[in-house]
Amino acid sequence: MLVTDVTTRLAARRPGPWDEVQAAYRTELDRLHEGLRASVEGTPLCPVAMQLIAAGGKRVRPLLGWISCAAVGGDTERVAGVALASELSHAATLLHDDVLDDSAERRGVPAARILYGNQLSVLAGDFLLSRALEVVARTHSQPLLLAYCHCLEELICGEVMQHENCFRADVTEAVYRRIIELKTASLFAWTAQGAARLAGADEELSAAFERFGRGLGLAF
Repeated sequence: MLVTDVTTRLAARRPGPWDEVQAAYRTELDRLHEGLRASVEGTPLCPVAMQLIAAGGKRVRPLLGWISCAAVGGDTERVAGVALASELSHAATLLHDDVLDDSAERRGVPAARILYGNQLSVLAGDFLLSRALEVVARTHSQPLLLAYCHCLEELICGEVMQHENCFRADVTEAVYRRIIELKTASLFAWTAQGAARLAGADEELSAAFERFGRGLGLAF
């Protein structure tokens, strides 16, 4: 199935509550898509990355950033870097996940690894992470950059834990929760607290948004 086929299929889908959330941030979502495209345009890995990016997605993490920003009375333009970095990071993990899991499809279209091979898919994921690091660095917030590096460490450790336990029948609930906290909730937590911080929240409030994002990521 081609990316254009997915667009047609989504257009025919009945709207729901999530569509209302996306509609409220349509301008920001359009800018995000342009930022994603610009991050890879003109590079050798553009076709690989765009196979995933052009297929869409819910954009949950950027939306969490904008909502967190709005909650503290900030301007969403101030947190554009957090939104873009969160989605670049998420896209990178999907490219890597599809290689690790031997996935054939992602977002209704062939996974990038099917069309371009595992090697280029891994490199495309690495490239997106490097772009995300650059975006975060351009916010000129050392606390945000350090928190992002820690988030990447958590993501990797979560992936390793999942790999070590994926064929075990005796995995405990505590181990499972730890895996999803590291692999999924960590990026939610960084996005929420990072957006709140750049929007003007103090340390105490930023920490509260970090806890909120982590809890939301666990539920997700």
